[in-house]
Amino acid sequence: MNPNDFTSPTVVPIKTHGKIRVKSRQPGPFLKGPVPMDWIYAAGGLPGQCLHVGIVLWHEVGIAGSRTVKFRPSKASRYGMHRDTSRRALKRLQKAGLINTHIRPGQCLEIEVLNIEKVSGTDTSTGYPVINGPGINPSADPVDVVRTAS
Repeated sequence: MNPNDFTSPTVVPIKTHGKIRVKSRQPGPFLKGPVPMDWIYAAGGLPGQCLHVGIVLWHEVGIAGSRTVKFRPSKASRYGMHRDTSRRALKRLQKAGLINTHIRPGQCLEIEVLNIEKVSGTDTSTGYPVINGPGINPSADPVDVVRTAS
C-alpha cells in the first residue's frame, strides 16, 4: 500500500451559471460503492488472498457498472499478487458462494459477483463462512477455474 493513496481529495472549483460549486475528485483508482460489508466479512474469513481478490473484483464491478465482469488472473499482478494466487482465491470465493465463474474457450474468465444476505457463522468441516443468499447452493462443487495462460 502507498500512503499517498489515503490523501484528502483534490478540490476543483467549477463555475456554473454564475455560482461557484466545489467538486471533489479523488485522483487515481478508487473502490466504487456500495460494497456489502457481509460480502467483505465473508471474503475476509477465507484463507489466503481471497479478500484481496474480492476487492479487485469489486473494483472491476465499479468500473463495469455490472455484477458480471471479465477477469484475467494476470491482471492480479497489477495489485501485487501472482496469477496462481488469484486463481486459488477465485476457487475459494466460488466455493464459499460469493462468486460464480463462467468459462468460455478462448475468452477471459467471466465472474459474477453474487449478492449475499447474511453470513451465519463458519462451517466446521471446511472452515469457510456459511452464507445465506439467493441461488447459493453450499453443496455444489465449484467449477475448476484453474487455467493455464497461453
